[in-house]
Amino acid sequence: MSLDISSLFVASYLLVRSYYRFRSFEEEIRVYGNTLEEVSALLSDIDYTSSRPSIVVSLEVREEIDREIRRTKLALESARRAVGWKGETRSEDRVMVGIKWAFKYADAAKVHMESLNRRHGTLLLIGHKLALAQTNERQQSWPVEASFQESTAKAAAALAREFRRHATLYSGVGEQAPRPRLDGPEPSDRNLPCINSYHSTEI
Repeated sequence: MSLDISSLFVASYLLVRSYYRFRSFEEEIRVYGNTLEEVSALLSDIDYTSSRPSIVVSLEVREEIDREIRRTKLALESARRAVGWKGETRSEDRVMVGIKWAFKYADAAKVHMESLNRRHGTLLLIGHKLALAQTNERQQSWPVEASFQESTAKAAAALAREFRRHATLYSGVGEQAPRPRLDGPEPSDRNLPCINSYHSTEI
């Protein structure tokens, strides 16, 4: 009788332990799938950003980015191929999914998770470098843009002054007569004889 009770207790313990163990496998499956999606999305962002013409980086950084993109693509392909449980367990219950994960995929998933985490960290560093490159590009373009705007404003002001000067000097076709000076006759007038003095000489 005591043996039956002990056996029942052990069986119950193993059943409960297996249940929670399978629950942890479900969490591992979820985390693994999310990691694949996050690394894939980050890779797409890095690939798109690095290919933009406005991103100017050194040749060394460009080679590093291209090399890491290739490595990450290979890591994602290997991870999906090694742990392809979705197609096999789509119609199976949760217990069978947990059992298959435990005996077929868990060890491989652990290895590929480490590789994906390394690739994810490296991609984050590359994303930081690309963000700095974008910031530096904007900072370098701002002084040029400000100088261009300042030069344009000065040129427009000079043209406006020139236009006003020509509008004052000219009316229609031909030059206007010079305006009389208020501080005395022009130097050419001083050399002409006075009308009164001319008549007095004749008399």
